[in-house]
Amino acid sequence: MLTEMGLEVSFEHLKNEPNLLERYMKHLSNRVARDENTKRAIFMTAISAYSEDPQNLFLRGPSSIGKSYVTREVLKYFPPEDVWFLGGLSPTALIHLQGKLIDENGEEIDIINDKPKKEDFKDEKGKLDAQAWREAQRRWNERLANSHYEIDLSNKILVFLEAPHVETFFMLRPILSHDVEEVSYKFTDKTGKGQLRTSHVVLKGWPATIFCTTEAKYIEDLATRGWTITPEMSQEKYLEANMLTAKFDANPFTKSLTFHTEDAIEYVALRDYIKYALSVRAKQRVSRTAAKVVVPYAEKLAEIYPAKISRDMRDFKRFLSLIKVNALLNRYNRPILILRAKDRSEDFVIAVNEDLYIALEIFQSMAETTRTGIPRHIIEFYSQIVEPLCEDGPKHYDDFTKTYNEKFETSISTKTVKRWCDLLEDVGWIDKSPDPEDKRRVLISPIKKNSDILDLSKFKDFFTPENFKEWFYGLQKYRTQNASECKILLKLREEDPEIDSLDENDLIIWEKIVLYFSFDFQGLKEKISKKKAVNMEREDLSKFLESEQFEKPMKKVLGRGCYDCVHFEPASPEQMRMGLAGRCAWKGKWLMDATISAIIRVGCDGFELRGDLGIRHWNQWDKKERNVA
Repeated sequence: MLTEMGLEVSFEHLKNEPNLLERYMKHLSNRVARDENTKRAIFMTAISAYSEDPQNLFLRGPSSIGKSYVTREVLKYFPPEDVWFLGGLSPTALIHLQGKLIDENGEEIDIINDKPKKEDFKDEKGKLDAQAWREAQRRWNERLANSHYEIDLSNKILVFLEAPHVETFFMLRPILSHDVEEVSYKFTDKTGKGQLRTSHVVLKGWPATIFCTTEAKYIEDLATRGWTITPEMSQEKYLEANMLTAKFDANPFTKSLTFHTEDAIEYVALRDYIKYALSVRAKQRVSRTAAKVVVPYAEKLAEIYPAKISRDMRDFKRFLSLIKVNALLNRYNRPILILRAKDRSEDFVIAVNEDLYIALEIFQSMAETTRTGIPRHIIEFYSQIVEPLCEDGPKHYDDFTKTYNEKFETSISTKTVKRWCDLLEDVGWIDKSPDPEDKRRVLISPIKKNSDILDLSKFKDFFTPENFKEWFYGLQKYRTQNASECKILLKLREEDPEIDSLDENDLIIWEKIVLYFSFDFQGLKEKISKKKAVNMEREDLSKFLESEQFEKPMKKVLGRGCYDCVHFEPASPEQMRMGLAGRCAWKGKWLMDATISAIIRVGCDGFELRGDLGIRHWNQWDKKERNVA
């Protein structure tokens, strides 16, 4: 068995990782194709189980798009005892599977070992002490009568790959919606002799939950108390998924029990980090107090966060939770606030601007689906079909059906279009009116205004090192009379010495503060813009090429097209994982491989060959040359 020191060594290098989320996502990409937003959402939801405010996540969309698969793959990094796949378990089955029988003194009852045995009341000659035996049975029955089942959901991740049993769902609902931290129920159970009896169960603690289906109507209301996201639905994803499957089956090292690849070693380190740096630490303390995080810029964030509809209050709390979860994940690389008095001390992880950066990136990917509760494929139906088609006036259902079926390889019926339009009408994105020429038909008009839910421009110079200094010294105002002797200290990293002041002349200290609280607004804006560029190209490549970016190209491109152009800047490995091939400096746009293939066919006025590469058009290359390229 490995010692604690041995376990620590396996993930020690991860403590210095500046962005652990990306480290996990990079490793996960070896098993799950694309779905970057969904992978991040599931992972952060699971990590939230070890935080103060565990989250709920709802994966919506048609069947067979990978909701269950990506969930199972992400959760392989987490301790199996923390992940409960509940499925359609009945309340009784859940209680017997995960419940502990507790007596009135709070001690767990072991039904097998604690139950009195006749052999224990016999003397050396085998004679039974009948009076002591009866008294032991009486105390045992009394202990059972005053007992109850207890299910501790703290630091747990509940996963519903299918719709939960309706009675189980309503039993868990007050806990999942965070209405109360503890709830008790009476339920009917059977004794060993088959007789019915009434038993008592207490559920306590808040788990993180992931629903891979929201088809059941009774789940709809709970979906407003969590994040909603839809896995990617693109041919590129389906192709890459098949390639990953083929790669796995073609490589014997992936199946070997004795030969370990670098990927397998990295997996152990990533798994152990969560198990020994997060989950064990959380379980060693009182429920939900193990990982407290403070957000210095929370008040400034509240001033710029949208407050237009009632659910913005809930979503703001969840947005703060995203920030705190990322700070928790990177806790070894974050400053620590210490409150210390004579008889007690308490530590808090401090969220930095990098945590806000990550939270904004994730939030932008699921803000629309969460706010509306509509799956991504219906939102894309609106943006790719309804809006363009209605530019010259309202349209009928069958117009949308015809256009969709002409544009995409998968076909849908008018009945499906009606159902999608009903959802869009419910959230106020379209309006329906009778056709004046035929009252039996309905005309559809788009009314949604396109705008970002969270205006990124407001984050420019959002929270500076000077703001952090003001916040740190301003904490004195929160001290009560009872805490007048409390010291407010700071450690810039877990291994650093404690300090009680921030001096700008101390360059070592101030340099770290600047690193933590210098917000790269432009970097975030560009990163999100790149993702939007990818989505735009996936939605309609032909429309992209017909836009002003490549308007009426006349010049033929040579060689490998954009790859051999002086204006082309290749993408980084991280950008390639987002589906980008590189950036065209001539027009200042990001390109995908599919776009470059189209440009090779139609040409580009801005093309300039890079060096002497052999001036031949792509069509002049033979098959072998194309394969090599």
